[in-house]
Amino acid sequence: MQLNNQQKDALTELINIGFGRAASALSILVEQRVLIETPSVDLYPIMDLGKVLHILPGNEIISVHQVFTGRIAGTAMLLMDVPSSNSLVDLLNGGEGEVDPNKEADQAAMQEIGNILLNAFTGSFGNLLQVHISFTVPFVSYETLDNMLHSLMINHKELQFALVVRVNFNVLKGNVSGYVVIILGLQSMESLVESMRVYGYID
Repeated sequence: MQLNNQQKDALTELINIGFGRAASALSILVEQRVLIETPSVDLYPIMDLGKVLHILPGNEIISVHQVFTGRIAGTAMLLMDVPSSNSLVDLLNGGEGEVDPNKEADQAAMQEIGNILLNAFTGSFGNLLQVHISFTVPFVSYETLDNMLHSLMINHKELQFALVVRVNFNVLKGNVSGYVVIILGLQSMESLVESMRVYGYID
């Protein structure tokens, strides 16, 4: 399954609406303006995900995982390299400049950032396409990219596609970037495309 240009444009429109809501929520949380840009949206077979994400700098990453269920079901993930994650957590902590991804408090801060972003991302699909989606509590993982991908392949054998969105966060201290990845099975992917068609986002 591949996305044509019209489907990519429609998904980008839906995602930008969700990220606009997320940016507003994060701006209130960190008490400064946060803008979120979505430069690219692509669909890959799950076995190709490693090739795409290996452009993340560094070896260790911070990831926030959230399972969602409904007619469109799967796993949503926020993936960032450690310096980018630390920059966002530092903003949430008031700019003290000391962030340790092993500390429970800093993991909780990253969990909150991921919760806002992922809920806005998948929630925009549900709200705009009139699809009921339920969310589980997100969890934070600090590990190498290879280990994360290995766990993903084991835990999601039945899921086949990865919707990959590269995102840029524009904040006062500069720009940081990461990825939002949505793992979907064929049925959920087809339901997503059909819902976009029913509600006029694609022909």
